[in-house]
Amino acid sequence: MSTSIHPTAIVSPDAELGDGVEVGPYAVIEKDVSVGSGTRLHSHVVVKRYTRIGSGCEIHTGVIIGDVPQDRNFEPCRSWVVIGDGSILRECVTIHRGTTEESCTRVGKNCFLMAFSHVAHDCVLGDNVILANGALVAGHVQIGDGAFISGNCLLHQFVRIGRLAMLGGGAGVSKDVPPFCLVAPLCVNRVAGLNMVGLRRAGVSVRSRIALEHAFRRIFCSGRNLRSAASEFVDRDDEDALVRELAAFVLESKRGVCRFAGAEEMVEKSGL
Repeated sequence: MSTSIHPTAIVSPDAELGDGVEVGPYAVIEKDVSVGSGTRLHSHVVVKRYTRIGSGCEIHTGVIIGDVPQDRNFEPCRSWVVIGDGSILRECVTIHRGTTEESCTRVGKNCFLMAFSHVAHDCVLGDNVILANGALVAGHVQIGDGAFISGNCLLHQFVRIGRLAMLGGGAGVSKDVPPFCLVAPLCVNRVAGLNMVGLRRAGVSVRSRIALEHAFRRIFCSGRNLRSAASEFVDRDDEDALVRELAAFVLESKRGVCRFAGAEEMVEKSGL
């Protein structure tokens, strides 16, 4: 399949476009860019240099990929944005490249970044991550596979979001969110429980979900120090693998993890 470039688009002769790439009206693709086969770039997309886009991606109107980081200490260098195969970027998404030589902002495969979401410098998003409209991800954030970040969420720099975690709309976090956990809407640094809907959709067995519920209560609801409570689950060979993953995340956290909030506290903090 041949590549299609609209007459009004500006494409550097040094850009590498795979088979079947479509470039829409007034799009701009700079040098040192590669775009995988079958990817479609809609009108007014801007792809800056040092960007790698995988195959089968859909880049909608007004997206800007690979601009320099919003870091006052940034000195011009070769740093990257890499976007995995099959990812969808909706209108006016922005993704900035890394801050140091050969550093990289990475978006995994089959991610879905909705309109006006932002991924800052040096972030790493795993596969199948969803950012809903207006989600803002600050620099150096790591988001695990299958995590769901709802609309208008705010993620502080260097935060880690665990695998299959979910943040409700308008939530803010400056501490790490453990895997499989749910942050309540409009709350700050508070988990409301496990992301049971996400776990079921991911095909996690009933046995593992029950084991996670038990471990969550022991770690987050017992009133004990979180690290001390989590340490009980890490080295036990008879423990469920997902439970060990949850406990290890708590122990490895450098920023500390979001704590459990009961129903009354969540209502008070959300102002509902």
